[in-house]
Amino acid sequence: MRYQELNEYIDASTIDVEQLIKEIKEEARQEVNAMTPKEIFDYLKKTEAGINANRK
Repeated sequence: MRYQELNEYIDASTIDVEQLIKEIKEEARQEVNAMTPKEIFDYLKKTEAGINANRK
């Protein structure tokens, strides 16, 4: 979601949270679909390392 679109949601008197979540999920799905398997693996390894570092 672009910054301007997010500002429009924030500026609105009521925020449709369910719609916002759906859009974020869709954008994340598209980003993952565009990644190569190696990029996904590297991302997961980096995420796992970060989680493990926070546990210490």
